Amino acid sequence: MRRSLKLALAVTLFGALHLLPAGIAHDAAEANELEVEVLRDEDNEINSARGGYDITQVFIGEAHDHTIAHGSAGDAVYWRAELYGAPGNSPLASGEWNAVFTFESPRGPIVRSIRTTDGKTFQTDFDALITNPGDGVLHVERAMIALAPNGLWPGLEIRDFRVETFVGDQLRDRAPGGTPVEGPVEIPSESRSLVDAYRLTGPIRYATASIEAAPEGARLHVTSLLKKGSQHVHIHLPQDVTTSDPTSVSVGPRGEAVFLLALPSHPTESTAFDVTTDIGGRITLLLDQAGLRPENATPAGSGPTREEARSVPLPPAVLLAAACIASLQRRRATP
Repeated sequence: MRRSLKLALAVTLFGALHLLPAGIAHDAAEANELEVEVLRDEDNEINSARGGYDITQVFIGEAHDHTIAHGSAGDAVYWRAELYGAPGNSPLASGEWNAVFTFESPRGPIVRSIRTTDGKTFQTDFDALITNPGDGVLHVERAMIALAPNGLWPGLEIRDFRVETFVGDQLRDRAPGGTPVEGPVEIPSESRSLVDAYRLTGPIRYATASIEAAPEGARLHVTSLLKKGSQHVHIHLPQDVTTSDPTSVSVGPRGEAVFLLALPSHPTESTAFDVTTDIGGRITLLLDQAGLRPENATPAGSGPTREEARSVPLPPAVLLAAACIASLQRRRATP
């Protein structure tokens, strides 16, 4: 059942950025290189007079937003779209402007919308919304759908992406598809879908992280995977693990941040903690405080379980060497 619409003011910054001191927050657009373009629609002048948003480009991405929830519950898939037009610029169009976004998931279609009467404030049933209204254009920066509450998780595929715009209940544009006019007539356009499906990964493509033993405790390395953009890295340490380093550091393209961690004198069992970035990244690390070995502090879910490790076959060369050693030992033992 669709949730009741909630008022969302147009903002230009990612919801989590207000945690950072003024002047050092990064814009969500820094992560555009991680998105996948799913729809492209020909720009036309028809809706300039008739009103209604004209769809041009549509993208899909993934990000974590702590304003939705902390941890994995705040992981989301989002739409980004360029919509041309604005209420007030089209004298023939009066009423509510509406953009409807739909994709198919294993649990069925997931439909969300953005509505406005003035082009500046918006009503939406997205879990979080970031918009940047311009002169005759609406930049939908991130229209977010939380994964877990909607029956989505990494590994699933979503497909059949489509966007429709309306003025009142009158269809104005659709992608993929043409631009409808009065009656059953539809003006063909170069509107097409660019991908068959998108496989969800979770917000893990922003950075990588690893932990290594150090004389002082442990050393945490976080490396940005962005080729062009910059981002702030935040570490959310377990309560008994501390650092004298700042817990929020800005990194540039392919940049690295290093944190020296002080471990308790009486280590506890393995603990998990998150590394997030201010533009939407989130990865979870497991820290084995007792082990103080890099192999005991690996990203969650990245390696085999102990049972799986026992069942991994040895390479043929190793087996051959072992057989030779055993044969030599038997010969030496023979009187």
